[in-house]
Amino acid sequence: MITYDQTNQSFHLTNGLISYIFAVREGILEHLYFGKAIHYTGGYRYPAADRSFSPNPPNSQERLFSYDTMMLEYPVNTGDYRTQALEIDYNDGSNVSDFRYVSYQIVQKKPALSQLPSFYDEEDSETLIIHLKDTKEAVYLDLSYTIYQNRRVITRSNQLRNDSDVPLYIAKMASATIDFPNREFEMIHLSGSWSREREIVREKVFAGIKAIGSSRGASSHHHNPFMALVDPNADEQKGEIYGTSLVYSGNHEFLVEKDPYQQMRLWLGINPKNFYWQLLPDASFTTPEAVLVFSESGLNQMSQTFHQLIQERLVQSPYKNLDRPILANNWEATFFDFDEEKILKIAEEAKKIGVELFVLDDGWFGHRDDDTSSLGDWIEDRRKLPHGLAALSEKIHQAGLQFGLWFEPEMVSQDSQLFAQHPDWALQVPGRDLSPGRGQYVLDFSRQDVRDYIYKAMKMVLTTVKVDYVKWDMNRNMTEVFSTALAKNQQGEVSHRYVLGLYDFLEKMTQEFPNILFESCSG
Repeated sequence: MITYDQTNQSFHLTNGLISYIFAVREGILEHLYFGKAIHYTGGYRYPAADRSFSPNPPNSQERLFSYDTMMLEYPVNTGDYRTQALEIDYNDGSNVSDFRYVSYQIVQKKPALSQLPSFYDEEDSETLIIHLKDTKEAVYLDLSYTIYQNRRVITRSNQLRNDSDVPLYIAKMASATIDFPNREFEMIHLSGSWSREREIVREKVFAGIKAIGSSRGASSHHHNPFMALVDPNADEQKGEIYGTSLVYSGNHEFLVEKDPYQQMRLWLGINPKNFYWQLLPDASFTTPEAVLVFSESGLNQMSQTFHQLIQERLVQSPYKNLDRPILANNWEATFFDFDEEKILKIAEEAKKIGVELFVLDDGWFGHRDDDTSSLGDWIEDRRKLPHGLAALSEKIHQAGLQFGLWFEPEMVSQDSQLFAQHPDWALQVPGRDLSPGRGQYVLDFSRQDVRDYIYKAMKMVLTTVKVDYVKWDMNRNMTEVFSTALAKNQQGEVSHRYVLGLYDFLEKMTQEFPNILFESCSG
């Protein structure tokens, strides 16, 4: 599915449904095409143009050759005034990079991403890895592209390696960019808020920059990590669609820039706001995986492509192809005001109408009679449940129902034993007051000791109580994004480290308890 034309130094990824083509020109990767499958002979380039105030690359004698006017595969070079894919602050105080092509390799089995979720391989994909190096610094950039059989998809991720003997800092690094020549597009993105997530917004792309995303610490209700560029006449069944998404749960940005020559650049990746990553010598940084979908038959084909790929190549739960149980939850019936008798009565009535799973919601732990206390104290409240959770679960199962339980692992209440013992475990700026949200603070999941403590507390419950289902809530976003465990020059890493820590926690939890059905509830 991946071919290299040595004569023209061009790469063609195709599976009979789509084609993705780029080439090497004076060491720079020139983007040529992404769309329906075509026959490519290897010689085509976009026409060059002598445009005012667009400089030529260093040491180039070709006046018509300018990064500022080219369709670039991963724009990382000085002289291109559009949004860059990568920005690095070097030890000498400069932030100018000039990455050039070195070599390539084709891998038959798709490599997994370190610490990040990604689509997995079942011997139906090929991956192209392009190796680039900066002309001055001992810094290397690997661009990875995966194409699948019978899917209208390219997935991409990138890795930066510091082989120098001094640290550098990453200020911005895209998971993918796509350049388009003169073409009219509309953009679709998914805005919203709590209880009205993913509202479809469709608007024309004008000259300038349009950016959407989240800087809340989570992908959030407010902007789903998705954007599509669509033909103006496209609808559910017709028109060309370029759908893009990010396999990432944290701060993200999708940006569209249209220049005065009607060229367009799409940028997606970790949100650069408050992101600043120290890359030590011999260390590497990997971007979240980007998904690029092309549909020639409207939005429905794009949606189905995303749905099938996620279901078949991202979700790994043993429950992924099973019907979900019909559940009853006590929350709206009781809120925090319940005891064992009330819970058993609700479960008894639920069983009569065909419910299969009963979920005990918020309020079973600590001394939590409202939402101002006890988060972090995952110990059963014997005032409400005098016989304990294990006995309640047993009675629920005897009634012919499965048993589920509510957690909010990433949060801590000011009124809690955990916060009293470890106030530094909440995200906070030393010397500044913390901002409460819903009566709670955010635990610093970038810290291994914090994750270990919460994991141990949850494991104690889940190994002593028969639990079939966990409702996993998250009811506030980050403020005072600062970790007392990191140096001052690493505070730009906290949000991403938090997400990596959460992924580590989730992986450990689901591996330890493979038979529990985990549902991410809010946020």
